[in-house]
Amino acid sequence: IDHIVIKTPYEELQNLPAWLTDNFVLTPGGRHAYRLTKNKMIIFADGNYLELIAFIDEVPSIKGDHWWRDHGYSIVYWAFITPNHDDL
Repeated sequence: IDHIVIKTPYEELQNLPAWLTDNFVLTPGGRHAYRLTKNKMIIFADGNYLELIAFIDEVPSIKGDHWWRDHGYSIVYWAFITPNHDDL
């Protein structure tokens, strides 16, 4: 696994609980293309990560255009990679 994307409420993304911030390495995050979503990542020692992602409250009129808009707050995507792409 390379990373797992977990959809979270925007307010929770902005104010992550202490059990996360005190025990894991987190990135400050940023906005994605089209500025629909914002993220923060929990980085693990091997380079894998959990991506916490939320729709940005300031753009509610375009939330409906995102492909996982109807998903609840849960895992919405994951990616796999191999160290050597010749193995594929």
